[in-house]
Amino acid sequence: MRQTKSQKQFSQKGSGGVELDCPPPTAHCPLPTMLIGFEKQKSHFQRLVAEGRLSHAYLFSGPSMIGKRFFGMWLAELINGRPPLMDQDVRILEAQIEEGKIRGIPIDSVRELRGYMSLKPAQGPRKIVLIDGAERLTEDASNALLKLLEEPPAYSLFILISSRPNDVLPTIRSRCLSMKFLPHPAEAIQAVVDEYEIKSSDAQLVTLLADGRIGWVMDVLENKKLPSIKKQLEEFQNVLKQGTAERIIYAKKIMDDEAQRDLPLLWMRWIRAYGKNPDKTRTALSRLLKLHALLDQPQFLHRLALENFLINL
Repeated sequence: MRQTKSQKQFSQKGSGGVELDCPPPTAHCPLPTMLIGFEKQKSHFQRLVAEGRLSHAYLFSGPSMIGKRFFGMWLAELINGRPPLMDQDVRILEAQIEEGKIRGIPIDSVRELRGYMSLKPAQGPRKIVLIDGAERLTEDASNALLKLLEEPPAYSLFILISSRPNDVLPTIRSRCLSMKFLPHPAEAIQAVVDEYEIKSSDAQLVTLLADGRIGWVMDVLENKKLPSIKKQLEEFQNVLKQGTAERIIYAKKIMDDEAQRDLPLLWMRWIRAYGKNPDKTRTALSRLLKLHALLDQPQFLHRLALENFLINL
């Protein structure tokens, strides 16, 4: 993997200023660019840790891929003084992808936590659980987690992370202190994009589509996803020039591929950035917001909603 300027300057210190045993860059050493901003949240938790006033559970909410998970890892390192992916007192739960489809976080994963949390920390001072995508906990898993949150060990810390906090079980939300994370300003995104050697036109596209999400920028550029994104946008533009039958086929193609389910969000950001006609742009964005809300409802006919959107656009 090619190192960016920030990775080369990372030296041997982690985001919490703790000396690490692993040379940068690796998955064990959170990149400093992932923690650009969030100064208010950093100061808040630094003060709580220093004063010994941490709660037992927090819910980090905000748009996807803006750095909530990495902030949770930064916090775990701040508390325990070790890189979280090398810390036996840190567990990370997340949804699994099987056969191209995202599965919920099952009850078995939460049941394992009961035994894990019943034992005192190996090194401590805390045993920390990060649940990334907490809205994907199954109903049984949510109920099992609720029992842990109702009687948490004194040394425990649960960090729930969600881009859709309203989909988290209300009784779980009520037992967590909420911390909101907002998108990063444009200049912060631009600073990260500038670290990569890409064409100016591509840099502009990534900056505009990022919508304040530094995690998205790094995922796209590190994993060379930009050509695929440009192809998806080209397909969208082409289908809008075609008839009803082609649009229905395109809707089926999207709904059959779990990896493309977030395309409406990409369209929304692209239209908002490049829409030339203000009235048409507002109309399209309004319809996309309604479509996104429908796609978030599991009981709704998603394909029908997408077909209607494309046909009427």
